[in-house]
Amino acid sequence: MRTDAVFSALDAPSIDQEFEAWYKRYPKKVARGAAIKAYRAARKKASAADLLTGLQAYTAETASFDRRYIAQPATWLNQERWLDEAPKVDPISDRDHARRRCFETRGIWLDQWGKRPT
Repeated sequence: MRTDAVFSALDAPSIDQEFEAWYKRYPKKVARGAAIKAYRAARKKASAADLLTGLQAYTAETASFDRRYIAQPATWLNQERWLDEAPKVDPISDRDHARRRCFETRGIWLDQWGKRPT
């Protein structure tokens, strides 16, 4: 029925409301005007759910990054970063690799690093 479609459209959140929900989760709050413009353009290519799912993956990936290495929101949207391939998860951090390398090459292991490798 046509009236059902009209009511569904009225109940749906506006692009600006979707943007607010998306932007609230974005890890770097800069250039809001450029971000909303880019969000409107991105919504022509992807659903709000796709943008949020991509953002969730990006947020998890960059959680330990220095803030300066996190893309600005408009850049992330303009580059269609929600389509990025998920990074391979390395269970051992770079710091742990460095410690193990130090132990293997020099035989040095500090107690504060935790359990000595075998």
